[in-house]
Amino acid sequence: MKKIIFNLVFAFIILFCLELADYLFSLFNQNYFFSFSFNDKLFIIFAFVITFLKFKTKIMFFSLFFFLIFLEFLNFNFFGKLVAPYDILLFFEHFVEIADGFKDAYNYIFFPFISTIIPFLILFIISKFIDKYLFLYPKLSYLLIVGLLALPIGVANKIYIKHKEAKERNPKLYTPAIKNMINSISYFSVVTLPKHFQKVEIKNFKPLIKKETPKVNIIFIIGESFRYKNCHLLGYSKNNMPLLSKIKDEIKYKETISAGTMTKVSVSYMLNGVKSVDEVSKIFTHNFSIFKLAKENNFSTSFITAQSSNAFKYIYNLIDRNHIDSLKTPKEILHSNQFSALNDIKLLNIIKNFNLKKPNLIVLQMNGSHFPYSDKSPKKYKLFKNEYDNSIVYTDYVLYSIINYIKNQKEILPTFIFFVSDHGELLGEYGHRGHGRLEKEVFEVPFIFYSNKKDKTIENFLNNQKILSQNDITKMIYHLLGYKIELIPNNHREVFVTGRDLAGYVGYKKIKIDDTNLSISKTLYK
Repeated sequence: MKKIIFNLVFAFIILFCLELADYLFSLFNQNYFFSFSFNDKLFIIFAFVITFLKFKTKIMFFSLFFFLIFLEFLNFNFFGKLVAPYDILLFFEHFVEIADGFKDAYNYIFFPFISTIIPFLILFIISKFIDKYLFLYPKLSYLLIVGLLALPIGVANKIYIKHKEAKERNPKLYTPAIKNMINSISYFSVVTLPKHFQKVEIKNFKPLIKKETPKVNIIFIIGESFRYKNCHLLGYSKNNMPLLSKIKDEIKYKETISAGTMTKVSVSYMLNGVKSVDEVSKIFTHNFSIFKLAKENNFSTSFITAQSSNAFKYIYNLIDRNHIDSLKTPKEILHSNQFSALNDIKLLNIIKNFNLKKPNLIVLQMNGSHFPYSDKSPKKYKLFKNEYDNSIVYTDYVLYSIINYIKNQKEILPTFIFFVSDHGELLGEYGHRGHGRLEKEVFEVPFIFYSNKKDKTIENFLNNQKILSQNDITKMIYHLLGYKIELIPNNHREVFVTGRDLAGYVGYKKIKIDDTNLSISKTLYK
């Protein structure tokens, strides 16, 4: 009986040390709220069962738990949020990209490490000292493993049997990190992952009607992580766009609402004419793909990306590559999969190889301002201490160079250049960084337009439409490709922003536009 009492006392020491990690991290990161709340009966039982295990087995479980806590703190320290179920999917899908992003973020690792290693070492030392006083029954390790594996069953019961909304979709800030992580893993296992592989319901949409076979070039440039808030042309105080500012009377620029908060979502939506989550099946039929429609109207089609092969693979199956005549990645551009700050300007060199006397649809994907920001601009373009602004200085140079090249070509077809960023970026607002979140800084992006010949329909639309959506850009491209499309300015309407998942399982928002004012709905779920 005396030994059992020691086991019970040690169980509460385990719970205390798990809470201690949260407390220590809250001292380092003021946005992380600590509140003692380890009153969950299930976790008390788990802690009690662990006390019956041999020393080495205990340490194995402690190592697992504190590693999960470390990942939770690391995510919060860099992105400003706890790990959600869909983040786990993104971690595996974008592992190389995420690892690359931490090149400039080693300082974000230190405090999460300290917060977890101290309580882990305390438990390690106490375990070694107290082991001889405990009642040990090693076979209970099997019960513990079965219990952990059975946790997703509770989530499955809520979702599939009781048809209730599970809290695990959105972690609660006042819950201990280990509990949040286990809840997120459980939700990921039985909800997020199955939905990720679930087939999208194919809907029928009225096809576009061909009205003419135009002789034009369309150059559609997709930027990366360039947010509206840091665009000098649209009011940002620092002149991080010195070259385009010189020709601002020759171009048009607008605030634009992104279709998605991740590259995979916004790019696939734009290239396939998807307006909202209700139209996501267009991506898989490709019937509204700008490449397919271009091919059917005698255009040559090209997609060239300056992003790494690792980044490009996430949109590879979503861009209708079967209707692309020329598909180039950095492997073909630079004979290397490695990123170089010079990748984006290579897009200009490739344009120079096109025969612009014949109709072309050319889509260029920039590397732009994706983190880490420090390697997104050569030394010559580092005008500011803020590396993010420097990345925009380089984007300005690339866009200006492409526009200037087209402007000086005298014997080419009428050429229309569209630029829009795929999404924006959080730079510490609300304690968050990066993209993927449904915040204004992420879905408000800049749009820039230049043409060497005017099109009355597009001119009228851009002169009278105060705020664009990315779907508006697709419609302008449909129009130039020779298809009948409605391009009537409307400054009182709703547009949609989808989060990190194509189908809207992890959230989307409705944005009501009233002239230049935005009204944003709460997060909705498909």
